[in-house]
This record gives sequence, structure tokens and C-alpha cells, in this order.
Amino acid sequence: MSKMSELSLALDEYADYLKADYDSRTASSPYKTNRKLVVEFDMGSKFIKVIVGHSTDGVPDTSRSSHSFIVVGEYKGAKNIFKHGDILKSASWRAPAKNFARGNILDNQYGTISWAGA
Repeated sequence: MSKMSELSLALDEYADYLKADYDSRTASSPYKTNRKLVVEFDMGSKFIKVIVGHSTDGVPDTSRSSHSFIVVGEYKGAKNIFKHGDILKSASWRAPAKNFARGNILDNQYGTISWAGA
């Protein structure tokens, strides 16, 4: 299996994990509606941006946020070296926090990551 097909499968599993976490945490809410978590991926050369939003009855809401970033290949930061598939917290809409990895999608290690953020 190639690196990209392995990464594609891992991204699907990560999206499923985030959606399941959202569903389990909001199931007992007295304000529960037909809202679903929508997970999108924006491919870049160094990172894949994970974008989350919501949809109600299949109609997407207009607000979206940067949830996390996935390292593509190996990335050498100022203080750390990140490996392929590492999950980095989002520092802003365009940039990851490069202090340490929160988990790795290829190893199905999500640590304390929830639907709300890494």
C-alpha cells in the first residue's frame, strides 16, 4: 500500500472518530438537534488542514474552523522533528502549533483529541 493511500484511509478513520466523538458528547444534550459534524481536509505540501463545521438536516452552516493539522512526510520544526501522520494542534486558521504532536493518525493514536480540538 502506498503512503498516500494509507494516509487517505487514516484520514477517513480520523474523520469518523471526530464525528463519533461529537455524536457521543452531544447525545445527552437537552438542545440536541439534527446537527451533524462535517469534517473536510485541505491538502497542502507540508500539512493537511482538518476543517470542521456543522450541517443541519444536510444543509451546511457557513461557519467553519481549523481543527488540526496532519504532517505529510517528515517535517523538521525549530525544536522538533515530526513524522508522517503526526497530528498537530491548530495555532491559527493557517498554521499548526509546532511544539509537539498530539497523536498520529497512521497509528490510530488520538490521545486527548476531541471533536472540539486537538
